[in-house]
Amino acid sequence: MASARLKLLDEHGREAEIKGAEFRAYGWVSKEHSIMSKTSKGFLESQISPETMFVAHRWTPYDGSAGDPESTADTLANRNHGD
Repeated sequence: MASARLKLLDEHGREAEIKGAEFRAYGWVSKEHSIMSKTSKGFLESQISPETMFVAHRWTPYDGSAGDPESTADTLANRNHGD
C-alpha cells in the first residue's frame, strides 16, 4: 500500500502544479487513500483507488459558489472518504 500512498501524494502535487496553484496547507486533511489541501486556487482533494491505482481530483473554490469558506472547510474536512 505504500506505493499507492506515494502515487497519491505525487499526483496531488502534480495536479496543483498543472493548475498553477500554490499550497497554503498541504495535507490539511489526510487519510490512507485521500488527501485534501488548501491552495491558492481553492481546496484540492485527491483520492486513489489502491486496486486500480487511479487518482481522481476534485477542486472546490473558496468563492461564494461554494458558500461560506469556513463552513465549506468544515464540511470538506469532516467528509468521510471511506478510508
